[in-house]
Amino acid sequence: MRYITALRKDSGAAVAHITECLILNGDDGKTMKRTPKSIAELIVDSKIAYCVGTPTGSVQVEAVHVAGRPHHIRTAPNDTTEDNLLKLPRY
Repeated sequence: MRYITALRKDSGAAVAHITECLILNGDDGKTMKRTPKSIAELIVDSKIAYCVGTPTGSVQVEAVHVAGRPHHIRTAPNDTTEDNLLKLPRY
């Protein structure tokens, strides 16, 4: 399992978008940086699981495709907003 632990946003745009995510590899403890597009491609093509961890547990990250746009990522819908990607710290 890979955990998204922090993110970087493009603050210059009218609507800020996530440009990069800091990932913790749960298998070996190493960290890496990935774009949301590359994470989405890994989820779809390689079936690599990503999640966002919180003090109360974790939630799966999904790859979403909207026609005419590149894949993007989001947390699976649930009963809280506390585990959403945009709640993660910035780096």
